[in-house]
Amino acid sequence: MKLINEEKNLRILTIFEVAERIKTKDNTATKKWLEKKGVKIYTDTKTHYVYEIDVAVEIDKPWVINLMDRYPENWKEVYKKTVKDNAVYEMVLLNLGEDVSYLPKTKIKSLNGNDKKLFEKLTA
Repeated sequence: MKLINEEKNLRILTIFEVAERIKTKDNTATKKWLEKKGVKIYTDTKTHYVYEIDVAVEIDKPWVINLMDRYPENWKEVYKKTVKDNAVYEMVLLNLGEDVSYLPKTKIKSLNGNDKKLFEKLTA
């Protein structure tokens, strides 16, 4: 049974789990890859681990750079549709120095003339 708080915590990966994801053969090569990418390796007793989101960002970055070249006008929209996790999307954008902007999804519709006058007064 999962605890509610456990689901909100960032997941961690061991060096072995990272090696499986990036297809390296040993811990030394994996640690070199992590260091080269600037991913901090944490130590708890004898276990070395990293945060999953940091690894996901570094895995996605080459794909995003490719999208930036192929779709310079709308690469963010293309990436948003292909990424599996919104947190990874936002972290990649921040990592690349991009602005994470939110577009409103609610359309305002006045109910009557008084509402329209009030809206114009408040937005003036």
